[in-house]
Amino acid sequence: MDNFDNPIKTIKVCIGPGCRSWQSGKVLSLLWKVVQRFPGARDIQVFPVSCMKRCSGGVTVKMSPTEEHLKLREPEEAFEALTRRNPALIAGKFAGESHPVGTDNKK
Repeated sequence: MDNFDNPIKTIKVCIGPGCRSWQSGKVLSLLWKVVQRFPGARDIQVFPVSCMKRCSGGVTVKMSPTEEHLKLREPEEAFEALTRRNPALIAGKFAGESHPVGTDNKK
């Protein structure tokens, strides 16, 4: 359930071995780019954490203050999850860009 009254304050991205195989490094990179490029995201802290013991099925991402855990199968899902909880970020989308941080689907 989306909760727009509690915007995301911190995002923890698992970098354990299982999550690394699901491209956790790309998820981190994408989230750091969003935080740098969008004024509405600058209060969000993004950082890597060791294994969260929620292995398999994608990269584990924990969003606070709700402590919601997500499983991301593609790095681009990180931006979608962030904008679902922080819709003001969409308003900051750069004109002419199909994806605000210029990701592609190459692995």
